[in-house]
Amino acid sequence: MKGVITMRAKDLDRIKVIERLARKELTQIEAGKLLDISDRQVRTLLRRYQKLGDKGLISRKLGNNHRALSQHLKDEALKLIKSKYPDFGPTLATEKLQKNHNILISVETVRQDIFKIKNLDTTKKTLKHLRSMFKAFYIYLSVKVRTKCLSFLPALR
Repeated sequence: MKGVITMRAKDLDRIKVIERLARKELTQIEAGKLLDISDRQVRTLLRRYQKLGDKGLISRKLGNNHRALSQHLKDEALKLIKSKYPDFGPTLATEKLQKNHNILISVETVRQDIFKIKNLDTTKKTLKHLRSMFKAFYIYLSVKVRTKCLSFLPALR
């Protein structure tokens, strides 16, 4: 078999011990003591090693995130937020999804998804536009104040 196998150090130790067991250099009880598992678990590992090779000894939990949301559920929630709650913040949108649509999703997930939807470039453009408007308004006010002050000066003489 060719290919790359990703494994933990613990899995590498398992392979070494089970290979020695397969060559009959160790007994099942000795292998169990070395791996800190029962002899029954050693027999299971040996069978998996004989059947699948090195891949059979790698933890099958690797790469499986049981807490991850399905992409379908995320897409459905995102579609609902876009259509029914476009101007809601992540917390309120999450509450509405839970109450009205029975979709349980975390606030942080909604926040990250909304951030992905709203283009960062348009946000930057909006901020730039607001800054330029504020600057123009500031200049307008300062000119207005100066002219008012100058108009009162002759009256004070």
